[in-house]
Amino acid sequence: MRLAQKRAYQRFQTLCHSHRRDYMTTIKESLRDFCAHQRIINTHCHHLPQPQQEASLAWVLKNAYVSWKGISYDENRDAYIRRLSGTSYYYWLAKGLSACCGIFELLNEHNSAHYDARIAEILSNPAADLKLMRDACGYDRVILDAYWNPGGDNGCPALFAPAYRINMFLFGYHQAARDHNGNNPYQCRAFEMPDSIEEYVARMEKEIEARKRSGCVALKCAAAYDRGLDFGPADLTAARTAYGKETASACEIKAFQDFIFDQLCGISAKLHLPMQIHTGLGLGARTNAAQLLNMVCRHPDTTFSLMHGSYPWTDDLLMLVHNHQNIVVDLCWLPLLSPAVCERFLGELIDVCDMDRITWGCDTWHSFESYGAVLAVREVLSASFAKLVRQGRISESYARLYLSHILHDNAAVLYGL
Repeated sequence: MRLAQKRAYQRFQTLCHSHRRDYMTTIKESLRDFCAHQRIINTHCHHLPQPQQEASLAWVLKNAYVSWKGISYDENRDAYIRRLSGTSYYYWLAKGLSACCGIFELLNEHNSAHYDARIAEILSNPAADLKLMRDACGYDRVILDAYWNPGGDNGCPALFAPAYRINMFLFGYHQAARDHNGNNPYQCRAFEMPDSIEEYVARMEKEIEARKRSGCVALKCAAAYDRGLDFGPADLTAARTAYGKETASACEIKAFQDFIFDQLCGISAKLHLPMQIHTGLGLGARTNAAQLLNMVCRHPDTTFSLMHGSYPWTDDLLMLVHNHQNIVVDLCWLPLLSPAVCERFLGELIDVCDMDRITWGCDTWHSFESYGAVLAVREVLSASFAKLVRQGRISESYARLYLSHILHDNAAVLYGL
């Protein structure tokens, strides 16, 4: 009798687990379908002008995150594909390529020639690239960080709203200094080098004002590729020691950059331009989001949009967004980098952050990977919110409202789009 009861109970448990699994799958699919029909304001990308000559699979791979893995596609294409095919970067790029090219089988060593021909065919139509962005990806607007032409909109202001990259201003202490993109304000012709640092700050502000009038909707700081994010107290006297000095020491340069970034944060608040900041990775040393605590506290009227989840130091961002209302969390790049981390981080983020302070951007260089990023964020968002619905924390209708805020409404308000 006891054995029969035990078996009956086990069958009951199995049935319950099956029903929960089916319910979870149904909710996730429903939310993913909702995301697929949701128009998007993409908060961050580096979309390159469409190639005129080099429209090929090699160009697509060279300008995608797989190129960051230190393996050359040109040397051995088959080995390249085999070695990278297990990475998140490769998977979502392959998913995007498959959908955009209309090829059912994901990119592999046997069908690369087919993909190569199809990419060339698609990009031979000058209108195809932006059509993919608008129709396949579903973008209403895209905030463009054109670091090769700071403040540029690729000649398409109806789609691209520029974020003005301000790294170059941190390297204005001398005409020979350059940021990691090879820029300074003099080389970019923002203005000529003034005689004093005070005049430098005044001209910097005028330049940013002019950029706002021409359509820029945000400032973008990618200093994590040049230095740590440990911006110290602003000290004008110390900052002067580097100004005009080609052989400035590391300490003198840091003092200048700390002072200038402090001024930029003030300009951000004054002109109502959100300050987008790359957090995490970069150089790897002192690039975690908590390094910004001093600036966040010093500039409560500046809206800081902190990007990439501060990966791998995601807890830093949870602390900042919990304690400071001038923090916005931008999930850009993270679903491509690691969907597993992004899903976990999003679950924790929802615990401590209101729905009005989360946004998303693709952070890619072309439409093929951009669509892969869209597929990745749909997967992460639908999985994360399906769990909340299953737990009874929110209703499915509230989950849909939250998703529309992340993908569209929050960015529309934040950037005036």
